[in-house]
Amino acid sequence: MESLLPPATDIVKSLGPRASPRAYLNVLDAAYGAIDDGDELFSKFMNTFQNDGEKSSSYLQRLQVALSKAVRGGGIKSSEGNHHLLRQFCRGCWDDILISELRLETRRDDPIDFQDLLRSLRTREDKSAQKWLRMRSHSSASKQKPQPSLRSAHAYSQDAAISSKLPHESKLLSETAELKKQIAELKEQLTSLTLPKSRKTVKPKHKTSPSPSTPEFIAKPPFKSTGGPVTKSRPRPGYCFRCGEDGHISVTCENSPNPG
Repeated sequence: MESLLPPATDIVKSLGPRASPRAYLNVLDAAYGAIDDGDELFSKFMNTFQNDGEKSSSYLQRLQVALSKAVRGGGIKSSEGNHHLLRQFCRGCWDDILISELRLETRRDDPIDFQDLLRSLRTREDKSAQKWLRMRSHSSASKQKPQPSLRSAHAYSQDAAISSKLPHESKLLSETAELKKQIAELKEQLTSLTLPKSRKTVKPKHKTSPSPSTPEFIAKPPFKSTGGPVTKSRPRPGYCFRCGEDGHISVTCENSPNPG
């Protein structure tokens, strides 16, 4: 009474100092509490369903609060509370596997208390959480690949690396290595063939008179028409299609033509 202020003090003065605390609370609840009809409270209880992402244990606690309001409002008898609680939980919980594991559908005629049902739900949720953590740690450990040491990486030769792979992979690698080897050989041959043509002679800045030993100083004598084979100071092998002789070609031939 000393902790109340008017007008609440005026309401409870009629009870006197010898009244029980429950009597004071009933009077204050009648004066200031929310007035709800018992049928409306029971209807709200029957329309309470599990939300998305809500645990089953949290949903059961929310049901218990709504059930307590309906019992206080007179919408449900106190003796029928466990029966309606289990029935609405099986109706509004979306986890059918949980309901099947705990066999709640078969216990409607003999419902369990709120405390026992809540303990069963929390135990099952704890087991599921621990299992999920073990699965996550196992999957993360399997994704990590072992890193080879630096010494072992240098110790392995190319043949050992190829032999450690699958048969079809090793065959593919060997064929690739053979092709690379053949391509390298072809490049070397092509380089050796094209190298003399690509060379360029370096010309001196100042011309000097050719010496007798240089090829430019050697004079080429003219071809003479003697009827016999024409030879040069530096004969070249060839066949003449004009006179039929060897040692020159038809462009430089001065002999008479020989059609036969």
